Amino acid sequence: DMTVCYKVLYGKVHLEAYDKAPDLESSMQALEAPDTLYARKVRDEIISEGDGPVACFSEKANIHRFYAEESCAILDVLGPPYDSGEGREIAYYREIALGELGGLGKRLGNNVVVLQEVSPPNDFVVEGRPYTGEQVGED
Repeated sequence: DMTVCYKVLYGKVHLEAYDKAPDLESSMQALEAPDTLYARKVRDEIISEGDGPVACFSEKANIHRFYAEESCAILDVLGPPYDSGEGREIAYYREIALGELGGLGKRLGNNVVVLQEVSPPNDFVVEGRPYTGEQVGED
């Protein structure tokens, strides 16, 4: 299980966060688009350096996206780090427009969306750094 903690260091950021909704997958028709999942949008707001840090756990708001509203910096800390050998893959999604879903789009609630896994932009870089601070938690 991964935990994510993020904090806006300066500027303003539009934050959207989602919870996976596997309960909908059994009650709704199967999606024809590949690599998709149902999700509930649980946050949609502007955050800034005046807001405190936010923690996301494996099952709550762990799918998130940031849009810069102005020049900004975000500290985004993951623990444990991504590791495909341990089942902690990084994934990127786009929200599918309801019009692309035909009749299914009309049956989804206001906060329910369909996310499709996509490749990140070619110029997107994620840099990892080892933690060198004090031990956190128990042995």
